Amino acid sequence: MLMKGKSIHKVEGGKLLRVYIEYEKERLQKVTICGDFFLYPEEKIKILEKEMSGLKFTNLQGEIGKIIKRNNLIILGFDSQSLAQAILEAR
Repeated sequence: MLMKGKSIHKVEGGKLLRVYIEYEKERLQKVTICGDFFLYPEEKIKILEKEMSGLKFTNLQGEIGKIIKRNNLIILGFDSQSLAQAILEAR
C-alpha cells in the first residue's frame, strides 16, 4: 500500500527543508525536496530526487551521500544527514 508523508525540518543554522515522500514497504517511491537551500547545478535536484527512489529507510544518510558525490552536487543549506532526517520525519 502506497503511503505518503511530509516534513518541515529545520536544518542546523536555521534553514528550512521541506520533504514530501511516497513510500511502500519501507522503500521510497518518490521524493520531492524544496526549501531554503541552493543546489548547483540547479537542474540536478530532479536527479537527486529520482535517484532516491527505491532506497530503503535504513542507511539513508550513506546512500544520499553517495548520490550527491556521484552527481558532483554542490549543496548549501543541507547535507545528507539533514535530508535523511527530514525523510525519516516524513514517514
